[in-house]
Amino acid sequence: MRESAGLFPLKSQSPSIQFLVSLIILTGVAAISLLIVIISARLIFGIGLNEINLESELLPERQIHYLKYVQVFQHISIFLIPSLIISWLMSGNIIAYQGMDRMPDFSIFFIVLLITIFIIPVTGATGILNSGLTLPDWLSGVEEWMIKKEHQANSITGWLIEAEGLWPLTINIIILALLPAFGEEFLFRGIIQQILTRWLNSGHAAVWITSIIFSTVHLQFYGFIPRLILGLIFGYLFLWSSTIWLPLFAHFINNVIPVIGSYLVGWDRLNKEMVDGGPDPGWLILIPAILVLLLMNVTRTLFREKYKE
Repeated sequence: MRESAGLFPLKSQSPSIQFLVSLIILTGVAAISLLIVIISARLIFGIGLNEINLESELLPERQIHYLKYVQVFQHISIFLIPSLIISWLMSGNIIAYQGMDRMPDFSIFFIVLLITIFIIPVTGATGILNSGLTLPDWLSGVEEWMIKKEHQANSITGWLIEAEGLWPLTINIIILALLPAFGEEFLFRGIIQQILTRWLNSGHAAVWITSIIFSTVHLQFYGFIPRLILGLIFGYLFLWSSTIWLPLFAHFINNVIPVIGSYLVGWDRLNKEMVDGGPDPGWLILIPAILVLLLMNVTRTLFREKYKE
């Protein structure tokens, strides 16, 4: 990749210093952003987050617009902006550092599309398994907090994802699918995974640790395992291709499917099917799992041959 020195030569520092500086930037930008969003949201909507009843089944339209505003602000300021700042400090060339100057062939995108589709029943089955896990009695307080957070996250998703008409659907695709894909992939794969790869001198270790961090920060512990699986897929796509385009595309497809599905059949019905899981999948889950593994291996082989040439 073509790189030039940024304002601060972060690239010349040790990976531990790079990670520390990145953490400071993330924390600082997040703190400033939180203050801005609290003030601006109060001025625009006349309400605050503590005034919204997250246990309610229905919310006024104004409060839903408030939540969408916070969602947009969060992904831009907490994920995307820090990632762009760190990329520039690391390289002086954001596009090159994130590998956006490497555009894979259309055939690779098609393979990634199939991977993202076939992984849905796998993450669904592991999600059912994950949701059935219980903590020991002495951690009952923690378990109650986890259940409460899960219910709140599910409620917020339900309020945000509902759309009537093509324009609200388009807005939801941008807010719930496109922005999260860009922000989270730029940060987790484009920044954290790259730094950890150099720090640990192991791409595999970096992929796994980044995936664990990726799943943990969502604070949805009953969806930890399926999100970990997704993180591994995104991580290996980035490791093999050295371009953010593939994990970004896979992340977007994974996000946009429930958005469009909710528009077509309704969130309540879609969510019920995902939670109930339908009939016992049994060994049928092995079929999409094997297909995903085969397609991932094809992707790795294609990029190995490309770099060999």
